[in-house]
Amino acid sequence: GGSTVRKLTNLIPLLLIVAMLMVTIAPDCSAEEHASVVQFTVGKTAVTSNGTTVLMMPVPAVFDMGSKQLLLPVRSVANLLEWDLAWDAKTGSCTLTSGKSRVVAKVGSRTAMVGVRAVTMSAALLNARGTVVGPVDILRFMGASVQVVPDGRSCTATIASAQDTAGSGDSGSEHPDAVTRMSRSVTYATKKYTFEIIRIDLKGKGIRVVPVASPGGMNSGTPYTTFALGKPLAMINALPFDTTTHVMTGSLGGEGIYPQVKAGYAETMGIDDHGIPFYAEGRLEVRVDVTVDRKTISMTTYSINCTSWGGFTVYTNWYPKAIWVGSNQQLIVVDRDRIVQRVCGATFQPRLMKPGQYALYGYQAAVNHWTIDTITSLRNADSAHLHIFLGERDLSTGFFIQSAPVVLRAGQPVMGAKAYAYADSFRMAKSGPRSFLGIGGGRYLYFVSSSTSISLTTDNVGGALAQLKLFSDVISLDGGASTTLYYKGAYIYTPGRQLVTCLVVSQ
Repeated sequence: GGSTVRKLTNLIPLLLIVAMLMVTIAPDCSAEEHASVVQFTVGKTAVTSNGTTVLMMPVPAVFDMGSKQLLLPVRSVANLLEWDLAWDAKTGSCTLTSGKSRVVAKVGSRTAMVGVRAVTMSAALLNARGTVVGPVDILRFMGASVQVVPDGRSCTATIASAQDTAGSGDSGSEHPDAVTRMSRSVTYATKKYTFEIIRIDLKGKGIRVVPVASPGGMNSGTPYTTFALGKPLAMINALPFDTTTHVMTGSLGGEGIYPQVKAGYAETMGIDDHGIPFYAEGRLEVRVDVTVDRKTISMTTYSINCTSWGGFTVYTNWYPKAIWVGSNQQLIVVDRDRIVQRVCGATFQPRLMKPGQYALYGYQAAVNHWTIDTITSLRNADSAHLHIFLGERDLSTGFFIQSAPVVLRAGQPVMGAKAYAYADSFRMAKSGPRSFLGIGGGRYLYFVSSSTSISLTTDNVGGALAQLKLFSDVISLDGGASTTLYYKGAYIYTPGRQLVTCLVVSQ
């Protein structure tokens, strides 16, 4: 008996060592399993993992001949690793934050502040046509393991999963699906409203915002249901000037029940391709000419009155008719970061443009000298609002332009100041279910539908929405049935509308 006890006693330290080794090794194995390896390549905008595109960058990775270094778009790197990025245009500096981690780098400087330490980078940040690019050191500062090939023209980065690297202080368990459903009833001005609400946490576990180009033309089929990153979570019917990562809704004056030329006012809200909620408004000229049955558009143009640039028109490939470009006019076709065609004194067919291309059409004297740098500056100019330009078209259920927005600023409804700009009194007065799109706290995206019949003429729905206390930034009318939600292989809200340009929040 004593011998057996001694043997067991001698085994205890060994068992403890094995147990300690198992505890020590387990986290590393888990981290290995959750890590993903992505590849950046010079000249390519796609970031890939095992041959699958996981992110599309606004500009390709570049090789700087001066420093002999691979440079990557800093904003895309931040999005990939789910870090927040703040850009200071005055100082030309980028501030990257994740939880308590902080990295600050400045265009033209090789010195970066990593926390409180000053670190020298292999190359300085550069501004490439409006996009800031920097060396792979940025990836390392953010916790990724980076390997650069000998010729310096590509690199691989090993990145932990969002759950392992979440810097916002949110644990993955707090947002298991990143989607919350709720039902709220409020009473405002003696009327009871019932709202069904879907809240999407854009910083929740597994959420990505990815761009989707127009499939081409108005009658090109049904919405996509699969993407490189998985099933789409949300798809918004919109036609932004810069068809990248936007969620938006808005309103235009003059529905076009009869052929007319009418000035309108656009109010637009959304999340831009930097992940920042925005609200914008601007004067538009909306010229509409529709067929008698209202099921097809024979002509529609938008002219943006930009005092600093002169008025011009934006076309994408949904526009169905040929355009005659006069000898005193010019049309410029833009494909991402380059001008691919200039047209003067000839006919142009917008529907022949490839997905993602757009055309700028104006007087020769105004646009003849434009370069891609001019257009990039114009698109990014706060005064022009072109990077958030909106139009919405649907031909499956008839012609429709959104009207009569409800806007909250600082949580309070703003209604009536621009009411004169909306001519669609019939749609405003019509009573029925309505849906809305809102942003709260720069983080949450809300889809709100009302089972209560609402008339925008007689009901103060803005006051009712303010009672929800969800929308700290802004909410605008979503026009009833212009939103389609698709989550985990099933449609949440299916009005049967055809999408022209989609934003997808993918899980």
